[in-house]
Amino acid sequence: MNNVWGLEPTISLIENIQLFLIIFTLIIYAMGAPKKIIIAALYAMAALHIVFVISYAHSYNLELRIKPLLDILIQPGSSKGSAIIDLAQIIIILTILDSLLSLLRRRKESQVTNITPKSNQELYQ
Repeated sequence: MNNVWGLEPTISLIENIQLFLIIFTLIIYAMGAPKKIIIAALYAMAALHIVFVISYAHSYNLELRIKPLLDILIQPGSSKGSAIIDLAQIIIILTILDSLLSLLRRRKESQVTNITPKSNQELYQ
């Protein structure tokens, strides 16, 4: 019997690319890179996470259940299972929140106030 310890090479490669993207995104964020580049890196991480979880479940014959913020992998025929934090869902939620906050900030900054001076009569009424 040939026991193989560790992940399959393809799954390991995907996991290493994900780790690289996490570090890369943190570095470019700290350097003040344009928001579009950061969002592109986040979407790439989310897509790779989805590919990783599906290929991991398929390679090891696990049942995949997706719950809010978790990917649950269950071994068929037993009560054993494990969960992975769902990076894709978290990235999508953070991107939506960031977009909403940016939109609210832009609306607040674009509000024009009436700056015409009032006459003395209007001030004392």
